[in-house]
Amino acid sequence: MNVESKPTPIDQRLFLIFIVTFATMTVFEFVGQFIYPYPPD
Repeated sequence: MNVESKPTPIDQRLFLIFIVTFATMTVFEFVGQFIYPYPPD
């Protein structure tokens, strides 16, 4: 039996989407502190 644990393209795509989404949320939160210096209601 030749069973290897190689990630499938679907797994790689989901991981890439997760990383990009998390990075985007972090950047927006960081920039938002300068655009809106006051806390929301």
